Order: sequence, then C-alpha cells, then structure tokens
Amino acid sequence: SAIGQAMGVINPSAQSLTPAILAAAKPALRADVSAGRVHLKFTRRPFEGLNIYMRKKGEGSWRFVSRVTKSPFMDPAPLMTANSAEIREYQALGVRSDQELGQPSDIVVVTLRD
Repeated sequence: SAIGQAMGVINPSAQSLTPAILAAAKPALRADVSAGRVHLKFTRRPFEGLNIYMRKKGEGSWRFVSRVTKSPFMDPAPLMTANSAEIREYQALGVRSDQELGQPSDIVVVTLRD
C-alpha cells in the first residue's frame, strides 16, 4: 500500500477510514425552497453517496426519496395537496458499498407552497 500511495494510485485518506470513523460520521444536509421545489445541498464525505428520506411534519415514518452522489439534489415530489402549504422534514444517511453507515444527518425542515 505504501508503494501505491507513493505512485498516487491509492488515496491515503481512503485507507484511514476505520470502521469507528465511518460509524461516527454524519452527513451535513441543508435545504432551500425555490420555484416550488426543495433543493437539498449536502456533504457526503467520507461516504460514496447518501440515501435521502422525507416525511411530512407530524408523520412517524420516513419515506425513501433517492440515493444521491452529487450536490445539490432537487426533490421532484410535488405538493401532496394542491394550493396549500406543506411542511416537510428531510434526513440523510451515508452509504458506502451499498450499506447505510454512520449517524443520520440533522433533520432539516422546509415549508413548500405552490
């Protein structure tokens, strides 16, 4: 591995990702509303991607929205009831090798209107 690092083939920071570091890692998630859509901005490192979940304010269960690898991500879901305001909560979990790892992001709350 030292030779690979010296040649630039192996990223030294990738090797330092121990299971404890991955278990403690937490994605950062921010949300903005523009043109009637929710835009999510995030940092995904040290993960390969994030699984995005959403629920309406007051609901108990989270719904999977999408797996994302590039920021920003626009949630394509329209309002569930036309001509009304809807409060949504979003949360992200890190993904590496198709497994959710780490701590969930903080919950971000947005109000979506027509």
